[in-house]
Amino acid sequence: MAHSRLATDQPVLARVGTLVAGSTVVLTLALFGLISFATGEAAGVSGRVPFYVLGAAVTFAAAVIGLDRRTRDGRDLLFLSLGIAVVAFCFVTLGLEGVAYAIRRPGQALASRQFLYLLSTALVVTGLGYWGLNHWKELAKSIQRSAR
Repeated sequence: MAHSRLATDQPVLARVGTLVAGSTVVLTLALFGLISFATGEAAGVSGRVPFYVLGAAVTFAAAVIGLDRRTRDGRDLLFLSLGIAVVAFCFVTLGLEGVAYAIRRPGQALASRQFLYLLSTALVVTGLGYWGLNHWKELAKSIQRSAR
């Protein structure tokens, strides 16, 4: 099992609970951000974009420095860091716009069934992401076998 790599007797949820909770919150806010953009509620976003770009730039620099290993090719490091920065830009933008949407429309955002649907979607995506990160090699091998 993927989680057995950690040498601990703690249950899986105790080890990854913070990750699951944090990821679910971030994804839920990002989904609210998508709703904000889709409904035209993201008024004034152009004034906030420079801050989102700054967040992506900080993420890029942190990724380049944090992921730098002598065994990793410089080109791969650059592309991986760029990919992480793009994802960070998307999540920072959507997440903060989701926060703004929830503040502007708390009744619509939090007191409705919509919140439960978005929270459920975020939790499923978190589970899929966790599974994908831990089993991507198995999936890649399976795809290669089926392509033959």
